[in-house]
Amino acid sequence: MDQQDIPFDLVLDSLDDQIALIDRNGTILYVNRAWIEFGRENGMPSGIEWIGRNYLSPLETSRGEAPDTAKGIRDVLDGNLPHFSREYPCHSPKEKRWFMMRVAPVAAKGLFVVSHHNITQRRLHEEKIRKISLQDPLTGLLNRRAFDDRLEQAFRHAVRQKSEPLSLLLIDLDNFKAINDEMGHQAGDNHLVETARTISGIIREGVDLAFRFGGDEFAVMIFADHRIACEKAHQILDDMQGKVSIGVATLEGTPTPDIDREAFFRRADEALYEAKRQGRGRVQSAHNQ
Repeated sequence: MDQQDIPFDLVLDSLDDQIALIDRNGTILYVNRAWIEFGRENGMPSGIEWIGRNYLSPLETSRGEAPDTAKGIRDVLDGNLPHFSREYPCHSPKEKRWFMMRVAPVAAKGLFVVSHHNITQRRLHEEKIRKISLQDPLTGLLNRRAFDDRLEQAFRHAVRQKSEPLSLLLIDLDNFKAINDEMGHQAGDNHLVETARTISGIIREGVDLAFRFGGDEFAVMIFADHRIACEKAHQILDDMQGKVSIGVATLEGTPTPDIDREAFFRRADEALYEAKRQGRGRVQSAHNQ
């Protein structure tokens, strides 16, 4: 069979990747079957005519990263880049999905191929690995590594916004070693799990964040003022039957030059130490030290 007799349309239609051919202006000259099906799955009208539409126009007028993507594609079309690619989410009502978009010139001068490759399984695997790396396996709470990352983000946001307070609770289980020594490690683990469940039930799901540092230490970030943070701390204390010590610190207004993330953490830690020094089983506010 001569090359000119090969049914390239059928070859491209057999691929799972969405393929389009565009010219130097971004005008679509050809799309394969997967491209048409993908458009239908994402709400495009059935029977839409793709040929003659401009691939760049929707990107250039959208928000987020789309204009940057359009610029990268334009650089390829103008000969300033040999190729351009970008990962992007395109979730459907039924599932999360990610794709790799790639644009490169083809042999024919002035023509370019656009491909969209499904990378969902890789991204889901990466999300799973990342979640595991940031999660305490016993309690299901975020771990110390996640705490350091989230506190840095939250502190910067609070400093930048100025009007949005950030409160930090540091929680230590009183006499936890005695539980392990007298009742065994399984009882100790059960106590840790119950503590995590109690904390999670008091804070706002999807807003506030709870962490297990390791051992018998927990932390909570509450995106609210000091009064509310202290109320939450006392709720935890009550639900734990007074068997925890809690230190509370709040970042409100514009921080002074001597306050950074580490200093903010030390305020809560010093308040926790003071609660333990005064006999444990209490909430100590950094405001009252």
